[in-house]
Amino acid sequence: MTTIAERLLAVSRRGADGHALAGLSARELGSLRELLARVERELAEGHTLVEEGASDRDAFDAAARVAKWPAAPASETSGAHLRLIGEGADAIAGAAYLLRGEPGRRRISACRSADDERRIARAVLERSTRAAAAIAGVAAPAPPAHDPASGPLDETQMRAVRAVTAGGLLLLTGGPGTGKTRTIARIVAELARERTGGDDGSIHVLAPTGRAAARLRETLRHELGTELAARVAPDDGDAQRDAAVGVVAVSTIHAALRWRPTPGAPFAHDAGNPLPSRAVIVDECSMIDLSLMRRLMQAVPARAALVLVGDADQLASIEAGSVFADLCASPRLAHAVTRLERNYRSAGDRRAAWLASVVSAIRIGDAAAAISLLRSERALVEPSTPRDATRIVVEAALVEYRAMIEAGERDPAAALDGLRRFRVLAAARRGEGGVEAISRRIEQRLDEARLRRGRQILVLRNEPDAGLANGDLGVVLGAGVAVGTRADGSPRLVPLASLPEHEPAWAISIHKAQGSEFDRVIVTLPGPESPILSRELLYTALTRSRGEARLVASEASVRAAVERTMARRGGLPEALDDAASAAAGSGDATRSRSPPDRYE
Repeated sequence: MTTIAERLLAVSRRGADGHALAGLSARELGSLRELLARVERELAEGHTLVEEGASDRDAFDAAARVAKWPAAPASETSGAHLRLIGEGADAIAGAAYLLRGEPGRRRISACRSADDERRIARAVLERSTRAAAAIAGVAAPAPPAHDPASGPLDETQMRAVRAVTAGGLLLLTGGPGTGKTRTIARIVAELARERTGGDDGSIHVLAPTGRAAARLRETLRHELGTELAARVAPDDGDAQRDAAVGVVAVSTIHAALRWRPTPGAPFAHDAGNPLPSRAVIVDECSMIDLSLMRRLMQAVPARAALVLVGDADQLASIEAGSVFADLCASPRLAHAVTRLERNYRSAGDRRAAWLASVVSAIRIGDAAAAISLLRSERALVEPSTPRDATRIVVEAALVEYRAMIEAGERDPAAALDGLRRFRVLAAARRGEGGVEAISRRIEQRLDEARLRRGRQILVLRNEPDAGLANGDLGVVLGAGVAVGTRADGSPRLVPLASLPEHEPAWAISIHKAQGSEFDRVIVTLPGPESPILSRELLYTALTRSRGEARLVASEASVRAAVERTMARRGGLPEALDDAASAAAGSGDATRSRSPPDRYE
């Protein structure tokens, strides 16, 4: 694919008469070309802006000179993709980059990302302002004694429930075992009880992936009392039911917003056709990218409460931005953030307490403490070579998987239950110790009969007609695949012929594992020189376990991961500051309106 930097060079060779490029020297043009190549590279890595450094001044000066230059004919610039616009200019559809700031502090971002950040900032500030005004007059809810959902919550969790019942915005963050899902259940219970009549819509509980939504639905049914649990249903497109009294619609974000293959308008629910909701609760928010968060914000009714839940220390989304972490870190939203710190999972469970200590050391960047704790439980296994890493993992995994297959032959429900018991998580996809090598070796060691009845698969593409979503785990049982359970707890079987694109799930990537939990995990890391190693990656991997974890990696790789952070550079913090300043100037946050959407 031809890059923007390469197109720039091609235009310069043709002379670019009449354009600001024509006034650039060969040296300036070269520095601009290098800058744009860097911009493309860093945006592809998930950053949403590139900041000026000490060595970049000439390149940014050149960019400033060509900012706002007229669009060349399409034959010269492939649709004016080289256009730059300067500070204060409206976002132009088709423009590639936005240049902002004073010399020495300039930055370049993709126009689309900058627009997404502005809209998200305005939306969350409007909601947080309403919440701050309302919370002062709301008493903490008193839990009825008969409802399992109203078990004891600590003071921090109660403040979160109180904030939601006041309306507006709540950002709820916490590590594994800190009670996020239980707090969600209590919020749902309170919202369901407080409805006094009128057609004010359902409670939407959403997650980015089908697997995370299914786990959330199952947990809510377990946590809520019998009456409330009966109201928990998948969001299957029944608009009349969605607007009914007390319905709790649990689904993926895409399903709730009604994704459709329509160019320019991918979702049926948007600002002009908001969700029929009085409250929207979204779990696993660290997985949500900039574009999807913006679409979600647009579709939530202005009067509805919005709860964003996640772990701000986890890996950011695969696509652009680190929206949830940026929102939780913003001083502008401090009053809307609730941080859950107490770990309930480790109470009375020695292994869970040990893992919580390991994860805590990783989170604060203490590599020595993390390594010492791993060694104390012989949970750090150092391979002699990359190939040895694959061998170690395969031998340990075969013990687990053979036991699962044998149990599944006696009881199909046991085969499905095994999917939640154990998983191999790999940082890399290719190479020794990666997903592909481990899965291939395991398949080679299992006999054909066991693969026909017991093979574990990972769905790679959404298939709404079959009720399957990208990321679903399943197990082959003869002519069908068990994926999830029915309301009565029995396995839900999908015919093999209905199965969309999939792959073996003996090992999955750490990214793919987000939104999942297992009793035990084995994690593999590449060598210390690998650029994919980071604190967030290792934290995310180990927090997929409920208590038992083994790490197959060198001490140097663990140290490199813990000491390297992958914080993304983005414009959302600045957008929040700008939106707050604009609201202060107008005297009302709700008067700060976005311009018409040019990117639909």
